[in-house]
Amino acid sequence: MANDGEFTLYYFDAAGFSLVPEVPYAWQDRGRKGTIGIPTSRSKRINVLGFLNPIANELRATKLFGSVNSDVIIDVMEAFCDDLQEPAVVFLDNAPVHTSEAVAAHIDEWERRGLTLYFIPPYSPEFNLIEILWRKIKYEWIPNWAYANMASLDEALREILGSFGGKYRIQFSHC
Repeated sequence: MANDGEFTLYYFDAAGFSLVPEVPYAWQDRGRKGTIGIPTSRSKRINVLGFLNPIANELRATKLFGSVNSDVIIDVMEAFCDDLQEPAVVFLDNAPVHTSEAVAAHIDEWERRGLTLYFIPPYSPEFNLIEILWRKIKYEWIPNWAYANMASLDEALREILGSFGGKYRIQFSHC
């Protein structure tokens, strides 16, 4: 239906970028024998919230220093609604910040404005194509020099996010 122009399809999620590497836990099978538990450490991070349109290879991203909470999600969704030119369906996961009461209180209004949220099944990150983008950025596109300090990481992210769809592209074969 998105290919036929009935609505614009987006995949939404947030990703954190820091100077301290983190091992993603979401890609391990929950409860599977042999799953490795690795303690995490906290450091300053740059959070990026993004709406990926895989058909147009377009990214709408918001970068922020600080925590992502329900108020941030609401603000980002409101700004997205303000820019809508046609109906949009946004796939997102069931993270508590996405499904909070505060966010849920806005869903009907967003639908009236043309934005429909579609929550993928729990523990199914493979259904959210923006996860591919985050993986590309973290493990292929950010150059080693960017990890020297937060200013360098911010500069590298600004370049990548600003050049997505041009210099930085992902080929989604089924879109």
